[in-house]
Amino acid sequence: MERPSFEHEGNSQERAEEELVRRIKEKGPTDPESRTLINDWLEKREQELAKDPISSIRFNITRAKFYFKIGLIEEAFENLESALDQAWNEHRDELCEEIEREIRAARDKVR
Repeated sequence: MERPSFEHEGNSQERAEEELVRRIKEKGPTDPESRTLINDWLEKREQELAKDPISSIRFNITRAKFYFKIGLIEEAFENLESALDQAWNEHRDELCEEIEREIRAARDKVR
């Protein structure tokens, strides 16, 4: 399985991520090749972040959305809960509300 590139900006990056999601769904998220693709995606995203708390929170939200797309539901909720804990610890009330909305919306989708 050829690895998609994440080097592009804007729509190209979105298309690369859509291709990644498609490939992972074909083999399933627990397939060894899929796990490699997932890890590559996570590593790239982590490198793009500044090491401040808000970026870390946003990354957990982004990772959760990605996990939902590829069918790792439990991991997605774990990341949203982690983001909520981080936002709470940073006293970011608006961000807490945003994450809580994401959690409610996600729960409604999986029911």
